[in-house]
Amino acid sequence: MKPTSKKSIQYKDLLNQDTELTIWLDLSTYCNASCPQCHRTDINGLGKASWLPLIKWSIDDFKKKFTKQSLKSITQFEICGTWGDPAMSKDLVKICKYIVDNSKAVISINTNGGIRTTKWWEDLGKFCGERLTVFFCIDGINNEMHQKYRRGVDLQTTLDNMEALASTEAEARSFVVLFKHNQHYIDDIKSLAEMYGATRHHVIKSDRFLTNNIFKFTNAEGKEETLEEVDINVDQKIRNNWINSASDNLMGIQGKTDKTTYVPSKQREVDR
Repeated sequence: MKPTSKKSIQYKDLLNQDTELTIWLDLSTYCNASCPQCHRTDINGLGKASWLPLIKWSIDDFKKKFTKQSLKSITQFEICGTWGDPAMSKDLVKICKYIVDNSKAVISINTNGGIRTTKWWEDLGKFCGERLTVFFCIDGINNEMHQKYRRGVDLQTTLDNMEALASTEAEARSFVVLFKHNQHYIDDIKSLAEMYGATRHHVIKSDRFLTNNIFKFTNAEGKEETLEEVDINVDQKIRNNWINSASDNLMGIQGKTDKTTYVPSKQREVDR
């Protein structure tokens, strides 16, 4: 007798049932930034990884996947920036307005905030109102510190766009990634973000140092650079304390006891 196999659950199977779904969604693989540790970035020159196709959803693409009927089962859309920045989608405002007009779902967006005009962000906030929360990446107190990681993103542009959104009923929050170069500026970064309308802060330390305490890459000019892991205790200030255990577990699997022993051939593969 052949063993019976369980049928995998499909998205369509969850719709039109007594369910409350949270959708985590990437709308675009395009991005204006070249963050060295990002999934989409090639560490040899900081261009787009060659294996990543360029995709950008339109409002029509979204409607095909999320009909008005299906929206009744969805309570939250988390529009993330794993493979690209959501604001690179030319129809992001239309997509958000479609969600707001046809459902009770709330929307959260993660963005570097370095593209579009202040009017565009203000309009987005006006369309969505209090059902929208946007996390803006703020990684420094000045442009030099910010762009140490957030390559190609002007800090002042991000702050101005955050202020424009915060002038509406939508909520603006800061998203801060910690490294050694900005670890002593957590409170200063929060204060700066609050000056431009941020109401809350999501602070994490970079989770891309699982087996090494440095991250090597080649910049756009062909020069080698490094990012360094936080080297002070920030456990009371971050949201991802779990990364310490994950790092210890992976180190054990690899038989490593010291992160300072650099393993270049495995870092990109393992840390992803």
